[in-house]
Amino acid sequence: MDVNKKRKAPIGRSLGPLTHQSAANDAEEYTLHNGRKVTFKRKNVPADQVEVLTYAHSMNKRIAEELTQASLADVISSISRQQYQPVIAQLVDGKYATLDGTRRRQSAIYAGVGLNVLYCEEELTRAEVKALSKELQTAKEHSIRDNGRAFELLLKEDPSKTQADIAEQEGFTQGYVSKALNAWSIPQEIINLFEYPSDLTLPQFAEISKIYNHVLDSKMPLDDVIELTEVLPGTLNEEVIEFLKDAAEFKKIKKTSEKDSKFLAVNSKKWAKSKKVKDKTTITLSRATDEEYALIEAYIMKVMKGEEVKA
Repeated sequence: MDVNKKRKAPIGRSLGPLTHQSAANDAEEYTLHNGRKVTFKRKNVPADQVEVLTYAHSMNKRIAEELTQASLADVISSISRQQYQPVIAQLVDGKYATLDGTRRRQSAIYAGVGLNVLYCEEELTRAEVKALSKELQTAKEHSIRDNGRAFELLLKEDPSKTQADIAEQEGFTQGYVSKALNAWSIPQEIINLFEYPSDLTLPQFAEISKIYNHVLDSKMPLDDVIELTEVLPGTLNEEVIEFLKDAAEFKKIKKTSEKDSKFLAVNSKKWAKSKKVKDKTTITLSRATDEEYALIEAYIMKVMKGEEVKA
């Protein structure tokens, strides 16, 4: 065995330069973005207490309800054997509010295993929580709805801010902020139909939004639509959207382009056809002589003027 060969990095994230002491110790000191030092302690939450004693911090962007068992399959497999990195949390009223590691927390619940937590007892300001969460976030990118919820919270915190302000502050385009907010406005009951909600794309959210608006306009009970949307395990997101359309009786109106109508064909080269778009009609003549064109033009003029035309 080649002892010099690099080992594959374990699943999880490194605490990196944030830790002041060894990860083997029971307590570690973090230096926050503002220079304040905070002590974090280690705790193993028993398997039967993980769901009760831990929850996602209000400023954690990840939407816990959308962390499905299928989407977390790799993490569940890993954490069933070994949890390489602890969940970072703040102890609030005897429970652990996770700042980082929501996917690991939910995976531990699915796997039925305990959860290693690195927590602080000191009160953190919103600015400190936000900075710490951002610094720790190196795993899977947040979903569109994760970001949409975060944008909505920012708008509620400061009603004077616009979507453009949020876009500049968070480093996104205004268009993305608007679309993410729209994605977040879709009811959770609809999103729960998807086995891989975090993989939904902006175009797919736009399609789902149209279906939902159709449901509202047609005054169909949403619960009925959900019940009629039969989704089996392993169903792809795009298939769920099609099933949802059927349940909501949503049919996308296709714009049909007006086709030319050939009303005269003397031969393959000499013909006449018309095309009508709303109140306009275009007549096309092929291989018409100047004399024929003059006669046709004169005939049209008489018809348009309402003059008597001899058969």
